[in-house]
Amino acid sequence: MLLMLGPHIIQPIPQYIIPISGMTVGNAMVVAGLFLNGMKREVESSRGEIEALLALGASARQAIQQSLQRSVKASMIPTIDGMKTVGLVQPPGMMTGMIVAGANPVEAVRYQILIMFAFTASAAVTSILLSMLSYRLFFTKELTLRRP
Repeated sequence: MLLMLGPHIIQPIPQYIIPISGMTVGNAMVVAGLFLNGMKREVESSRGEIEALLALGASARQAIQQSLQRSVKASMIPTIDGMKTVGLVQPPGMMTGMIVAGANPVEAVRYQILIMFAFTASAAVTSILLSMLSYRLFFTKELTLRRP
């Protein structure tokens, strides 16, 4: 929201802040769930590779890096796929609602594009932050992988 409020892309009034932040946070929550589930699967499927890297002297971050990257990419797939169809195949809710309410169609399209970019940015930031903050949870204090 700061990136949209700072350069005055949206007006700092509740009628814009509340719905946009609500949609963005909701999207980020979905991405967080996808990331954590994907990360759990990735670590389990790559257990041998991660343990081998640890045995060769890699840090926890180095050993789990490939799993983190795959999980970040996988968690962002629904958001990216959603961007492909908005406006062409499915009429977006916010844009349609604004037009039905009597708003200028060009303004409605601008807000819909803004929302899609906000969703994508929040998906990327959420996945990356979770990857940086959560990877340690898969390791014990002795730097061995936790058992499921």
